[in-house]
Amino acid sequence: MRTKVAEYFSGKRILITGFRGYVGSSLAQLASELDCKLRLLDIVGEGWLPDNSIAAVEVLQGDITDPETWSGALDCVDYVFHLAALEYDRSSFDVVKDWKINALSVFHMVEACRLNDLKPKIIFASSANIFGSVDSLPVNEKTRDNPASLWSVHKLTAENYLRSYAQRYGINSVILWLPNVYGASACLPVANRVIVNGVILQALSGKPLTVFGNSSCKRDYLHVDDVASAFLSACMCKDMPQNGEFYVIGGASAMTFQDLWCLIAEKVAVVTGKQVTVEHDDSVTLEPLDMRDFIADASTFYELTGWAPKVFLERGIEETIDAFMSKP
Repeated sequence: MRTKVAEYFSGKRILITGFRGYVGSSLAQLASELDCKLRLLDIVGEGWLPDNSIAAVEVLQGDITDPETWSGALDCVDYVFHLAALEYDRSSFDVVKDWKINALSVFHMVEACRLNDLKPKIIFASSANIFGSVDSLPVNEKTRDNPASLWSVHKLTAENYLRSYAQRYGINSVILWLPNVYGASACLPVANRVIVNGVILQALSGKPLTVFGNSSCKRDYLHVDDVASAFLSACMCKDMPQNGEFYVIGGASAMTFQDLWCLIAEKVAVVTGKQVTVEHDDSVTLEPLDMRDFIADASTFYELTGWAPKVFLERGIEETIDAFMSKP
């Protein structure tokens, strides 16, 4: 499979936005190991870069909410992996900033393609949070979306821009709905931005782990390396519709918060020799987005691409613990 990937992307011109982010860095590292022309876009001028690059790497600094950024970044590009985004933070949520980064940026991207007559294939990172609460599990592409937050509304707005420009102007795009992602990313300092990694780090520090009123809610978890390979697989699939269709990925492992926190505590205890307790706190008021189950039926994506997750939850937790413990 790796030989097939290398052959497919040989000489291709790839743009990755948000390449210093959590998923973006893992995808950038994977792409840098291919004989391609790799353009990396980030709002920060200096910082992490992929190791041992085979690709011809070009680093651009730019703001995705600025139309001028896209005019230069998209020039002569075959594939765009749009991962630059603002993650949801309830403590500091700025609705206008969120809309600009998560939705308006996508409009500027496809509009730049239209104005400059560019036709790259766009792979967009979206989220299973758009489903909100569902009537039945597992969820798939036929499940009705029911956004439970403005953050999810903005992601769905971005998807609708992609669908509209695909249908009206032939600007190809594929959307991947991601479940809870975890694991040590290539840029390790940003790995604590996702909840499971944060819990692992808390356990390694010897602090108790806390579950809340949604402790019995079950979620689907996918290792960041499997997410990165799914993006490449979406590019390679000739039979996949490219008119802004979305695909659910996941299916590697599903577990309740209670069981996962206990698994993390157990694995950390094995490595460190120190017991980590799991405590309950039902006093915290949770949002509707928190009180939901999510299990992915990714069979459509599997059948089209042949992609399947390789890192299952127990081994993924062990590998993540090892990566954090070996961090300088």
